[in-house]
Amino acid sequence: MKTINLKGKQYATFNSVLDEAHKQGLECIATSLLQAPTKESPVCIVQAKVKTSKGEYNGIGDAAPSNVGKMIVPHLIRMAETRAIGRALRFATNAPTLAEELGDEPATAKEPQPVATNGSAPVESLNRIEQHMEENEQAVNRFMRNKGLIGADGTWRDAEPDTHVKIGQEPKRFFDAVQQFAK
Repeated sequence: MKTINLKGKQYATFNSVLDEAHKQGLECIATSLLQAPTKESPVCIVQAKVKTSKGEYNGIGDAAPSNVGKMIVPHLIRMAETRAIGRALRFATNAPTLAEELGDEPATAKEPQPVATNGSAPVESLNRIEQHMEENEQAVNRFMRNKGLIGADGTWRDAEPDTHVKIGQEPKRFFDAVQQFAK
């Protein structure tokens, strides 16, 4: 699978994971717009479902003026869809993070940055949430299994898209609960 080096880290490309998914029996890609960007909340969230010969995989992608280049701002829905499909394909093919998932802000920022508000709850960058999930994968999986959010052998990636959206709306609350459960 083709990767590119950005700031000393290897990232897959959308085209390379799409190619790999076809090689592994890609059957279907479907997307749904979960949140359209508005003046009040300029973040766009799209869900993708990918079906391969190995199973079904979900991905959520976000795009907001704060995490895309200036030329992409008028095309937030398409960028969010590309990110969602890329994420689902990445899960299906076990690929590294995609270059297209990165925003304009450094991926190594110490504190998560809110990108918009949804009612009174901040919606955190989904890329940053995913990074937290991966860093704490065992604890997150145990917590989510205990709460019935995933099956006994499942991982956080197998959770329903609505669960991912809820985590994105209140990430601090979710990760605090995971920490409490792990004690």
